[in-house]
Order: sequence, then C-alpha cells, then structure tokens
Amino acid sequence: MTEEMQGPLEGGDTSSFGPTDAPGSVLRNLRQLPVFEALTDEEFRSVVGLLRAQHIPRGLLVLEQGALNHRLYIIRRGRALKRVIGADDIERRSGQITAGQIFNERSFLMGERNAETIEALDELTLWYIAREDFHKLLQAHPEIEVRVIAPSSDEAIGTQLAARTKLDYPWQRQNEHIILFCKKHVIVFIRTLWTAPIALVFIIGLMLPPVASILPQAQVWLIALVIIVFLIWAVLAWVDWQNDYYAITDQRVIHREREVLIRDEQDEVPLSRIQDIKIERPSFFASLVDFGNVTIEASGSHSRVRFDDIGKPDEVAEILFGQLGRARLETHATQRARIRLDLRRELGLAPPLPPPPPRSFRRQKPPPVAFRKRLRSFREQVEMLRNTLMPRMRLEVGDSITYRKHWLRLLQTIAAPVLGVLFYIVLLVIINVSSESLSRIVFGFPFVLGVIGIGVVLLFGVLYRYEDWRNDIYIVKPDRLIDIDASPFGLHGMSTREAKLDAVQNVTSKTRGVLDTVFNVGDVIIQTAGSDGQLIFERVYNPRLVQRDITDRMDAYEAQKREKEAAQRSKEMAEWLGIYDELTRLHDREKLL
Repeated sequence: MTEEMQGPLEGGDTSSFGPTDAPGSVLRNLRQLPVFEALTDEEFRSVVGLLRAQHIPRGLLVLEQGALNHRLYIIRRGRALKRVIGADDIERRSGQITAGQIFNERSFLMGERNAETIEALDELTLWYIAREDFHKLLQAHPEIEVRVIAPSSDEAIGTQLAARTKLDYPWQRQNEHIILFCKKHVIVFIRTLWTAPIALVFIIGLMLPPVASILPQAQVWLIALVIIVFLIWAVLAWVDWQNDYYAITDQRVIHREREVLIRDEQDEVPLSRIQDIKIERPSFFASLVDFGNVTIEASGSHSRVRFDDIGKPDEVAEILFGQLGRARLETHATQRARIRLDLRRELGLAPPLPPPPPRSFRRQKPPPVAFRKRLRSFREQVEMLRNTLMPRMRLEVGDSITYRKHWLRLLQTIAAPVLGVLFYIVLLVIINVSSESLSRIVFGFPFVLGVIGIGVVLLFGVLYRYEDWRNDIYIVKPDRLIDIDASPFGLHGMSTREAKLDAVQNVTSKTRGVLDTVFNVGDVIIQTAGSDGQLIFERVYNPRLVQRDITDRMDAYEAQKREKEAAQRSKEMAEWLGIYDELTRLHDREKLL
C-alpha cells in the first residue's frame, strides 16, 4: 500500500472543514457512528478536522486481515472489495464498499487487529482519521473524552473504548490486547482460611466458665489476640490470592505468581509456539464447582504455562483455541493477500513497486570546530571510563542490549575481601599505635616487604572479585542471545554460549527473597532446543523487563522470518505464473499466424 498524500485535506482544519468540503452523506454517516453521536456540533467539527487524505492505486490493499491498521476510513471516490477468511480457512468475498461508506470502525475504536482484507477495485480516494490523532484530541479535550468514552447510545462500546485507550498493566506491550484476565477461583482463598475453625474453637474455649475462672483478667486480651492473629492471616491470604493472575492476550499467555517480599515469578509463552492444551479437574468437588487446571504446552519439553485452580476451565480453553485459530487465519490471510498482489504486479494488473529513493546529494554539515570536537571526545572517554569501572546494569547501544549482574551481587562477592583489607589496615594501625618496638620491627626492613606483599595480595583479592563480576555479561541481539563468562584478567580463559532466537522455547523470570524483591533483582531462565537446554541470565536488575526485551526480540525475529519466507514463496509463484502467462500469449499468437 502506497500513500501518495497523507496531509490534511484542503480546508481540512478544525475551523474550516465542513459540509462544503465533504458530501453531506459522508458527514451524516460519520455523525451516526455510536462513538460520535453524543458530541456537540462544535466537538464533532474538531473530530472532522482530523480527516486526512490518501490515494490507493487499483489492485492494492487498504487493509490486511490480521494487520494492525487502526485508521477509520471513509471512501470519497471509487470502490473496494472486502475479503474474509472464515473459520473453515476458505476465503470469501463479503461485498463491496462504495463512496460515502465507512469501514474499519472496530479496529479504530478498540485497537484490535483488522477483521477483513480490503482491496481497491478502482483508483481509490480515501479519507481517514488516525487513531493516535483521535486519542491526542481526547487527551487535549477531556469534555470530548467523557462524551466519546461513555456515549449515551452505546455504553458498552464506550466502556471498552476507555479500557483500550491506555495500557492496563506494566507488562502489556503496545498494541497488545488482553482477551482474558482471571485469578484463581475464590475457593482457593476460602481454602487458605482453614485457621478459622481453629480460632473459633479457641475463642469458645476461652469463654468457658472453667477457663474464665482461671484467667479472669487475661481472657479478653487472649480473645482479642486470637482475633487479631486470625485477621492478619486472612488479610495476608487475601493479598496472596489477589497477587496471582493469568492472562490471555492476542499475542501470548501469561502466568504471574507472587508472594509479598518472598518471590515473584512470571511464565509466558507466545501463541505461535502453543502445541497442546490440557484440562484437569482434580476432584469431584472441582467438577461440581467447575474449577480446575489448564496446562498449555509449547514446543520443547520444559515449555509450559499452567493456569491452576481457575473457574470455568473449559471456557478458558475455548478462548485460547479461538485465539490460536485467529492467529492462524490472520497468517493465511496475509499470505493470500501478498500472493495476490505479487501476481497482479507480475501480470501488469497493479502498479510495480516504487523505485528506491534517489541518493541525496545535500551538502554535508561542516565538521565541528576543534574545541567542540575535543569536548565531545572527552565526554565519550569519560563515558567509556564510567562504563568500564562501574558499568550500567542495562545498556542499549544500536540493536544490542547488554545486561550485567546487579551491584548487589558485587557487594555479596566483594564483601569478604574488602573486610579482609579493612581488618588488615586496622591491625597495622593498632600495631603502630600500641607498641613502638613492635612497630619498628613490623615496619622495618625486611619485614615491611612482607607487610606490603600481604596488602597487595588482599587488594588483588578485591580486584579479582570485582573483575569477576564485571566480566560476566549477557547480550540480546536481533537474532540471538549471548552469555559471556570471562575469568578475571583472562587467567582461566573465557566461555561464550549463544542461542538463536528461533531456538528459544520459553522465557521465565524469577525473583526470590526479601532483599531481591525490594531491589527488583532476579533470574531470567531461557529454555532452548539446544543440548544444554537453557541459558540463565543470573541476578539481573528488573528481570521482568529483561524477559520482555527477549520476548519482544523473539516476536520481531519470527515476524521478519515469516515475512521473508512468505515474500520468497509469493515471488516464486508470481514468477512461475508470469512465465505461464507469457507462454500462453505466445502460443495464442502462434496459432493466429
């Protein structure tokens, strides 16, 4: 799809765009959308002012089923054809769109993937409103946001729109939509309150006359203490139940397990790697109450996510199967659309690919003056020195992200040799102050050489531990993961382990212990298809962010790989059919002769 013009329409600003610039039917159709019908005329003119123009040549695609095009389109001139691949994996034509009609409303409102493929039958002139421009308008004018997000005619759509205008959770990616968010069944919380009968029996026992006569003064205090302990237990159990959750998005499944100040683990698997879904109900009571476990198996022996003790597990599995089917259909729709477009180009029915932009012969900027050049060089050297002596825990340079172990790990490893140095210094000070004769012996020749030697050894121990911490690094590149374990000063060599991103099967983040939870330190475990089975990014800062960096790179790598494979297949097919068409025409001409 090419955009020949993407600027405002003539007279398309908020103040001047109106019925004189667009047919009344177009504005009426736009005005009748549920999301806009509660706006005042002035507010609606602000929305109309967001319209932009776009030209689509005949045969090209406006939308692809499964893509993330969130524009609201209005046809100004021309016709377009709708195609949809259904659940039976058969592509069907679902009608034409003509001048004045609006399409792609749901993707515009909800941020969802496109539900259909739209192909230009004629030279198309379109108007569109970009979703990001619309959200900027809502943020700048809260009074419009209130009317749009909660329109009187369709409050359900308004509520969903409000949820889609912002990210709900810190782990949620841009353009990622939550399909299901659930917690463990309430029965799990009730089971944790097993202490309630014990506390009740204990309170009743304290209220019996024999006990009351023995402990007349302490009875009330003991009952109060039992109640307080039980309430604290109940609150902690409720917090633990609330902290754990499961999520299904349009990209992945997630399980977050947390215990306050004890551990924090997050498992996730991309939808594209899911192979099997298993439902279990562990007991008759679970079947009666309708809760159980859903185990999601992915490629690899250690790749799984478990949804334990959730309500209505059959419905959860059905939602997951629906998302898997949607992802499969979207992939097929994209492949079909691109094959069709390549065939059209090969047969001369669609415009060819635009030529690459010409080289720019602009005059280059003059080099910086000597002072600025020296200043920039000095800053670069200072930054390099800083990264060498006290490197950052996360450093992103170009397309690579480098991680190091948290400085807490440095403190743990360097504490003993540092204490040894301090103890040695204090001992020398005590010797120098307490006994003049002993001081002359210790600091005199030749014993002073031993004192200096011991000090050098202790300092070397500190530097050795520091260098051992500094040399262990983890690198995330666009196509692979690297774990470098270098010995201090190269005394024992260096080992490097690498894993291609397409070999990664599962990524899990774990945080354990009070200190690690407070400082947000943990491990990221990467299960791979290699013989070693896994890479571990140990003791990294913000393991959830590291996990997200890796999964984002995995998604980008897989998308790029699928894109290349699909482009190669469609190109080969288009070339074969082009040759076939050429031979057919040649054969027809020979028959005429």
